[in-house]
Amino acid sequence: MKIKKHKKFLAAIVAILLFSFAPSSLGETPKESQVFISRDNQQRKIGVDPLRERRKESSPIKNYYPEEIIVKFKTGVSEDRKNKIKTLTDVANDERKIGPKGEKNIHLFKLKSGASVEEAIDRFKSQDEVIYAEPNYLRKTFFTPSDSDFSNQWGLHNTGQTIKGTSGTPDADIDAPEGWDTEKGQSNPVTVTVIDSGIDFAHPELDSKIWQNSNEISGNNIDDDLNGYIDDINGYNWSGISQTEYTGSWKFGYNSTSQIFAQSIKGTGQRFSHIGILLQKTGNPSAGITVSVRSDLNGLNLASFTISSSEVGLLGESEIYKPLSSAITLTSGTTYYLVFKTANNNSSNYYRLFDNWGDVIPDIYRDGQEYRYSGGSPLWTGYPNDDFYFRTNPNSYSRDDNGHGTHVSGIIGAESDNGQGIAGISYGAKIMPLKAGNSSGILFSEDIIDAIYYAADNGAKVINMSFGGYYSSTLEQEAIDYARGKGVVIFAAAGNDGNTTMNYPAGYTNVIGVGATTNQDQRASFSNYNSSVDLTAPGKYIYSTMPTYSVSMNSLGYSQNYDYVSGTSMASPHTAGLAALIISQNPALTPLEIEQAMQNNADDLGVVGRDDYFGYGRINAYESLKSLLTVSGLSYSPHPYNPTAGLASISYTLSKSANIWLIILDLYGNLVRVAGPFSGNSGVNNVSWDGRDNAGNLAAQSWYYYVIYADDGISTNYQADIMWVNYGSSLTIANPSVSPNPFSPSTGETVTISANFSRNAFASVAIFDLNENLIINLPLEFRVQGINEWVWNGRDGSNSLVSPGTYLYFIYGVDSGNNFVYEIGPVVVD
Repeated sequence: MKIKKHKKFLAAIVAILLFSFAPSSLGETPKESQVFISRDNQQRKIGVDPLRERRKESSPIKNYYPEEIIVKFKTGVSEDRKNKIKTLTDVANDERKIGPKGEKNIHLFKLKSGASVEEAIDRFKSQDEVIYAEPNYLRKTFFTPSDSDFSNQWGLHNTGQTIKGTSGTPDADIDAPEGWDTEKGQSNPVTVTVIDSGIDFAHPELDSKIWQNSNEISGNNIDDDLNGYIDDINGYNWSGISQTEYTGSWKFGYNSTSQIFAQSIKGTGQRFSHIGILLQKTGNPSAGITVSVRSDLNGLNLASFTISSSEVGLLGESEIYKPLSSAITLTSGTTYYLVFKTANNNSSNYYRLFDNWGDVIPDIYRDGQEYRYSGGSPLWTGYPNDDFYFRTNPNSYSRDDNGHGTHVSGIIGAESDNGQGIAGISYGAKIMPLKAGNSSGILFSEDIIDAIYYAADNGAKVINMSFGGYYSSTLEQEAIDYARGKGVVIFAAAGNDGNTTMNYPAGYTNVIGVGATTNQDQRASFSNYNSSVDLTAPGKYIYSTMPTYSVSMNSLGYSQNYDYVSGTSMASPHTAGLAALIISQNPALTPLEIEQAMQNNADDLGVVGRDDYFGYGRINAYESLKSLLTVSGLSYSPHPYNPTAGLASISYTLSKSANIWLIILDLYGNLVRVAGPFSGNSGVNNVSWDGRDNAGNLAAQSWYYYVIYADDGISTNYQADIMWVNYGSSLTIANPSVSPNPFSPSTGETVTISANFSRNAFASVAIFDLNENLIINLPLEFRVQGINEWVWNGRDGSNSLVSPGTYLYFIYGVDSGNNFVYEIGPVVVD
């Protein structure tokens, strides 16, 4: 099995070694008797050892696998003659026969290290006994995810399919599958902030895609990371639990049957400390109001506060927002009741308590309803589609009670290629849900501002804002400028008025405004057109995730789980998802460079050049990703590198011509050597290192990071790998084996992993998944020369059984001379 050694995998290997060993001073070789491991206090006295380089499946030279060729001999050529021909070429091994059963004349040959594929082919072709010789070509799949509803996502891949009765125009899409062949968003996963109405944390397409604040401890009511927010494990909710639409009001305290009202709400597991309601008074009511929370309509007050008549205005409705007598925690999924009570009973002096009537604006808050206490039979009359205006305090749980945020989040980063539902644009994106919009989809500027600062200060690289209003705010602009200054790229919907109206935040500087297109590459009729439109993206009838429970958008006819929704709100997350792909491919890009990559490679629609209808055009994922400067395919030889024997040859691949620098760092990140700039061409390039530092001294025996840094005048990129500098002979590991393979840990079966060590060493085995995430590191122990075995029970570091599938074992050892070696191979769990 060919194992691709990825930067992420190398980082995991380094993490294992750093956890296991404390490096001695450079060049010092501890004696074996000095080495000890204390698992109790984590003391370690052993040199950190470099990695022995394996052959890796790196970026191909040209379009074929290096050092392999396929040769077909004529029928009847003897094995002796074949062997003689092989001696005339650079063949190292006859890997295997290729072709149908019984075929003996088609061979896959492994060439000697550094041999030229082209020269080997020419030599074979010169022999009469050879019919043909050719490279071992690499073919890329034209990736289409397995998600069952992917055909509904015309914006990602438009084949002309009919969507909601309208036949599409083939290729009127963002070329997502073509782009995924270059980058799926998993190389350097990006955090994308969705400032919206929250998210359905339990949606099967989103439950694994939520951003985690690793510096916060859940549920301890402490701001552990000192960022100003308590228990913000998965983002934050500035809107609390709320419903702020109102189309009418009750006369409250008008007579004896209008003295008690209630609003049911659903708990979310958060602390409940404040309540706001909307009031107005007529005349001068003599009695005040008690606001309380109960777990039963007829139960005791769990907490409460009072409002005096003087606090309520005469000349218009006003929100009274006050703290409860004590904060309580509302159990998630449990119904509670906000109860509003007054002793006032006067038809000339009373209050107005504002609410939304579901027959005017469809039921906004689907998690509850309003009640009136009449004292008759029944005691309470419920109004299932009506809700009072109410607002509770902010909390750390961004549960979506509207649906809009969940739909937007699915477009950006739904779980992809998982055999169900839809595909998110960026497979690796993590969604930071910041709830600034309430159940009715209304956002307040203060919450938007807080959310922008929160995103910028907590690691977001992309912000999506699928909302807008007609007036600009200096404070919002300042928050946006702050985020942009911290390297965040920001997108916003241009608006759904269908005219030239300017909406904000799309109209701000440092925001990329996004209009909407149809499945025929036309401007959607609702999409605003003005100077704020920088880009357009699919926005009409966009299929994405919806909450799995009832929310306000269901009152408008939208389904639970998945549905089509239209708007520039749906166009903007397409651009945010593409930005996440671009950053994943090249994390060094600035927001301006990301914006330029998207604009310069958009499909120009409408008049030539930028216009107010389409901006610079409809985004194109494939062209944007293809245009980026990338560095890949790092390798070096010889392995290990001995500076006294000559130069280290470092190979790398550039996606386009650029100036490059070679940077050598020690294990602690200290600069050892900088060389350059050199001219690098598109394709495979080579640069050498003489093993010396900037002062001309030979580097000590250890491992080093070597970095290729590239700059094409437009953007920069780099890639790093690890090099082992060794002046002596190395420990070796031979004949690794796995038995049984596959094995079934669910039945209690274990697997034995073994290898032959050429000398005594400290050694262990680590297990990784195919995404190069560490599953478990078996105990590091002193092992003697010869065959050594390790047993794995199929469980991870938390003692949970792993899922069936293919994993990678990583056998590694370090001897008393600081010589480090490893072997990698597959282990299958069924």
